[in-house]
Amino acid sequence: MAEEYKSYEEKWGGRAKRARKEDILQSVIDPGDFGRGKNRFIDYVQKIALSKHLVNAASLLDFGCGTGRFLLWSSSRASWIVGIDITREMILLAKGHTRNLANVRLVRCSCNHLPFRDESFDNVLDVAVLQVLVLGEDDCVNAVNEMVRVLKTGGKAYVIEQVQGTPTTMRSHEDYLKMFRGCTCVVHKPVMRRGWGKSSSKMVVLAWKKKMPPFAFPLFGRIEMIMAKRHFEKRRASFDGDYLFVFEKGAT
Repeated sequence: MAEEYKSYEEKWGGRAKRARKEDILQSVIDPGDFGRGKNRFIDYVQKIALSKHLVNAASLLDFGCGTGRFLLWSSSRASWIVGIDITREMILLAKGHTRNLANVRLVRCSCNHLPFRDESFDNVLDVAVLQVLVLGEDDCVNAVNEMVRVLKTGGKAYVIEQVQGTPTTMRSHEDYLKMFRGCTCVVHKPVMRRGWGKSSSKMVVLAWKKKMPPFAFPLFGRIEMIMAKRHFEKRRASFDGDYLFVFEKGAT
């Protein structure tokens, strides 16, 4: 692996080592959520947002698969899935979680140098990967270019990233719209609020405090998606939360 990516390996490898082995979410969402409620709610809402769009895929690349939470979820939605991650510890956890899935393959590699031919996949899934690429804007753009390169013409990239309207450490949703060159954005909408203060989600706080039982996730998840949409419409410039994009690759 390139020298500049060692910091990523150390950070995410450390997370994988510290998290409970049976907890597939702690090392990839909030490592401080020992009660598990917050991570479970965020995971649920992200999957609900994707479920209307990602169905019956022939082949799928999970771009930064982490512990394999979306490999498990998408195994019934795609005929063939490849999960990639730069971190050895994450790949090992993903292997353990997906060992009984015959249609899943795992590859350790950098997201900037994918070991696949052009137009190898019908679909690509990226959840909360690009937002952590902070080595520089070129680093993120190169990762997106690789994602688009291996996507077939007419194929779709499903992307959920945490955005910030007035970016200091995060990119705005407009930044992501500009990155996917050669693609048309066919869906883009807020999914949930993730900021603090007025931007915070009371639903996430309730889940974190374990005041929201799992059976209530469907109701509160849909309420959160409605509130995120309203918040974005009123405070577009300051929206801080998860945002869903669906990009379709056009002919070159």
